[in-house]
Amino acid sequence: ARKAEAETRKAEVESEARKAEAEARKAEAEARKAEMEARKAEIAARKAEAETRKDDAKAPAKHTFRVVINQDALGLKTQVAEEMQRLGLKGKIARVIREDESGEYDTDLTFEGSKGNVEKMKTFVGRLGFMLSTFVDVSFVGFDNLKVEKTPDTFHRSRSSGSKEVIYEITSNQSSSLQSTVSSSRSKEFRGAVLSRDGNSCVFCGGSNNLEAAHIYPLLGRKDKPPIIVAQLRHANETRNGILLCHQCHVLFDKGLWWIELNGERYVGKISHALQGSHKKYKSLHNHTLRLDSKDRDAPLKATLKIQEDFCKKKRNQRHEKMTKKPFMCTVCSSESAMFSTKEKLEAHTRKGMCRVSPNKAIYTPLKAKIPEGVRNTSSEGMNVRPG
Repeated sequence: ARKAEAETRKAEVESEARKAEAEARKAEAEARKAEMEARKAEIAARKAEAETRKDDAKAPAKHTFRVVINQDALGLKTQVAEEMQRLGLKGKIARVIREDESGEYDTDLTFEGSKGNVEKMKTFVGRLGFMLSTFVDVSFVGFDNLKVEKTPDTFHRSRSSGSKEVIYEITSNQSSSLQSTVSSSRSKEFRGAVLSRDGNSCVFCGGSNNLEAAHIYPLLGRKDKPPIIVAQLRHANETRNGILLCHQCHVLFDKGLWWIELNGERYVGKISHALQGSHKKYKSLHNHTLRLDSKDRDAPLKATLKIQEDFCKKKRNQRHEKMTKKPFMCTVCSSESAMFSTKEKLEAHTRKGMCRVSPNKAIYTPLKAKIPEGVRNTSSEGMNVRPG
């Protein structure tokens, strides 16, 4: 009887085990089925997304820009025409107003072209020292099929440049559900406030032509700029972030070739050696006091000016690093094409003409020139300064 009972219990246990195993297999099958359904749904979703993107790609997009046509083109008409012809581009010179997180920007030059794309245009403006704005839609890569319509002139005109500026609304003849229009209100307020504070001439060189409201803390273009809070500004279009400069001073400022220091109550211009060596006009302006009133509540802040100073020093270090590989320079030619890695190569260069030799291993440090026999030293102190 006990043996029969044990057999019965054993059979019951085995039955329960088989039942549990069957249940587990069933649950596993259900899980696999659910996973397959999920994968199927994911594939369907991806397919639908791909179809949507395909439809969006087919749909023509509408791009609206607000452009100021500068009639005098800041004196660059000849250069622009030649460069546009070289690149096979057609159009007019324009100043583009762009709006981003920190405000609007209206001092970069570009042009509207019927041929070419953004990359070519970047090459074009780069050769003249300007950069191309990215406009409203960053995916837009061309200027095909543009329609130009004149709108009422509400743009702030410079009080001293005398240039005629007319606002145009430039819209492609394509259409899309997304439309973008660039407002110029904050930019106009910034320019107007800087003009009102600084008067009718460049605060640095005193020039009165082609005046521009320059940003000290950069509005666009510099990816390595610190957060705006470091400059003690709320936004880049604050009046205290602007100074009135002529076009040339503005370009050189943006290139990091000069900066401003606040010395007590005086704003002092500091010129890099590179700029002093290539422009006599700016050499005389080194340590020059700018026409800015430090007591004005909208005067530039020291923290804001420090960002430009740090940028200039960074650019200087980059120039120095670039020149270390070719420390020997012909002081007559004074160009990158007359720089050599060894003294022998420099001497070979000088034998071809009447060049003075300056084996300047201490980059950008004034050294006495070694004068070839028969060549008069025209330097008052026998010194030759390597641009830095």
